[in-house]
Amino acid sequence: MAPSCKVPLPTGSLKVAFKGDIPKVSGVDQASPMYGAFKIGYTVLELELGDGTVMQGLDTRELVAALNEHSNDPKRRMKMEMTLPKESVIVLQAGEHGLIIEDKFGKAMLTRIERYSPLRKQVRVGMICDTVKFEDGYSISGHSADEINDALDAASQTRKRTLVLKSPDSDLSPRSGALPSGKTIVLPAGTCEDLGLKISGTVAKISQVMPGSALAGQIRPGYIVDTLSHPDGHEFAGFNGANLSKCIDRTAGARGRIVTLVNPNQMKERAGATTKIMLPHNGSLGDFGIKVSGSPALIESVDGRSSFQGMIFRGFRVQMCGWSDGTEFADLDGVELDEVIEESSG
Repeated sequence: MAPSCKVPLPTGSLKVAFKGDIPKVSGVDQASPMYGAFKIGYTVLELELGDGTVMQGLDTRELVAALNEHSNDPKRRMKMEMTLPKESVIVLQAGEHGLIIEDKFGKAMLTRIERYSPLRKQVRVGMICDTVKFEDGYSISGHSADEINDALDAASQTRKRTLVLKSPDSDLSPRSGALPSGKTIVLPAGTCEDLGLKISGTVAKISQVMPGSALAGQIRPGYIVDTLSHPDGHEFAGFNGANLSKCIDRTAGARGRIVTLVNPNQMKERAGATTKIMLPHNGSLGDFGIKVSGSPALIESVDGRSSFQGMIFRGFRVQMCGWSDGTEFADLDGVELDEVIEESSG
């Protein structure tokens, strides 16, 4: 049995809501004289009147009637079992929330509430953090305490973070996550490490957004990075995680890079990775540190000192090259491509 408490009741309206055949506290108005003393989920065991009468076994209707009838009794007391509610939904505002969430018995449990927390009188220690929802539509359920804390910290300046807390005895949600359909984000200057991003997978996927990242709350783990666009006109699409990470690192000095993120469940299948590179007006492929060979032309190597290192990768096929006047060449072999680039220099 849960612990119990016996609480004196003031005269007048309590501004407390009860529900159920066995009355449970379902709501406490912030203007209630019992705010902080009554917790959502508490079960009413008995109502004791000033003359010593003890009323037990009341349902909600009978309890409310008795409270109204004896509202002028200054010596009323209510005995309650300190049970947890089946579910509580709370909204966190921007800034520190003061909730300590830790893994206990394989579940993310609210184990402590700091004294400064604005939620101290609204939530109950012992509840399980079942689901977290964010204002952009992102949500996670059934995650570990560390994952939940990281997600909350990453969005600490978000005005609306919703926690769904459940009793350990209730049906908890299976592990899952829900992403919005997609979004476009402008990246600040910096490498993946500078931006607090970890990207992995055969198709580039955001695997982690580190706490403190400038992109926290904008980029979510699980998104596929469909394209990266460079302000100089370069475009990269369908990369794997390792190559996209190299590309972001190599272009770290650029401001205004744009990534297009898509929900993996809504991603359109690509034939493979593609790159569009804007070459300088002057110079040959050799001057750029790029070596091609074969028919059609394949990237054989990119010199480590080339400005295109980390942007062009060995084994890529050169599908097309063109000039600013609209002239295009397709499916050239290595020798032909070298000649076209060299002859168009300047």
